[in-house]
Amino acid sequence: MSEQNKVGIVTFHANYNFGAALQCASLVVAIQNLGFTVEVINFLPKKTTNKWYRGWGFRKYGVKRALKKKLTDIRFGGKTVESFQRFQKRYFDITKPCHSLEDVSVIEDQFSHVVAGSDQVWRFDRSAAYFLSWSDSFTGTRVSYAPCCTSLEQPSFQSKNVRRWIDKVNCLSVRNDFSREAVKALTGRDAEVVADPTLLVDLELEGELPESVPSEYILLYTLGGQIAGGNKQVLEKARIHHPGIPVVAICATVEHFTEHPYADIILHGMGPSEWVKLISNARFFITDSFHGVIFSIKYSTPFLGYYLEEIRAPRLIDLKTRYNLRERIVRNLSEFPDENFVECIREEPLELIRAHQKKSLEFLTHSLSK
Repeated sequence: MSEQNKVGIVTFHANYNFGAALQCASLVVAIQNLGFTVEVINFLPKKTTNKWYRGWGFRKYGVKRALKKKLTDIRFGGKTVESFQRFQKRYFDITKPCHSLEDVSVIEDQFSHVVAGSDQVWRFDRSAAYFLSWSDSFTGTRVSYAPCCTSLEQPSFQSKNVRRWIDKVNCLSVRNDFSREAVKALTGRDAEVVADPTLLVDLELEGELPESVPSEYILLYTLGGQIAGGNKQVLEKARIHHPGIPVVAICATVEHFTEHPYADIILHGMGPSEWVKLISNARFFITDSFHGVIFSIKYSTPFLGYYLEEIRAPRLIDLKTRYNLRERIVRNLSEFPDENFVECIREEPLELIRAHQKKSLEFLTHSLSK
């Protein structure tokens, strides 16, 4: 029997990725604020890689950079894991581990509502678990809140299954227009586009920044390639507008690897709380991260958001279009006006965001009332 007003969330909660952890925690808090008990369904599909060289990133990074990544992970990966686990323990409860659909089906009856949470969980080659299709016996309400399909182009090998899974979702929303188009093309259903959960609530963040972090700094956090025109050139211009201020770079470890040869200080082992604090205190922030842009907006930090890799572009372009961020999110340094190095975003985008927040909370409230 399900517990009344108990919600289960399935999303990418266990990744060592700042945005993934923060969107999960924010969705938990947003639902708790509506009066529900919430647990994150600890869905951890088993990995089948067992060859010794798998997971080193030779194909992604090349041999030299992959070896550098491995050394970085050995030195700082443990601290990263501890930081993320501390954050997860602080912000959300999780179920026992579930490694298959059968495992999830065993616990589904304890929930009155299940939510497919925000993040890139709805690419059409994902497990049925992320589409809330566990067993036919579940009688609760299925809700999708801001899942992303990663791009308009989708793999087709299980499209019939995905169509059937989405048809079972009672309250349907996605995070951006291209996901809406992908769902519409496959199922004929029109999903509502809602705000990322990190825009719905303000988390009370714990944790202290390292002593090496100065009181004023330019911040750099990237996951992909450099902006057209070069990150070195961006930093040179940033230093002109913020003279005498050092550049602090956040190095992603475990699941990502980035090198920052132009930074004065490089930080390893940061957790989600520290990541947000670094953004909120920065004089200027350079990033290709979707959630990096969102937290820059939340804390009124002047920023340059850029995209280069095709896989990262759709989400950032959607943010730019939806909230009228104009020259804040660019592909080339030449598109970024000099005044944006010191000015916060204008009031118009903030008004658009506030209106979208209100509409998104109304969707969530209505969905969980069923």
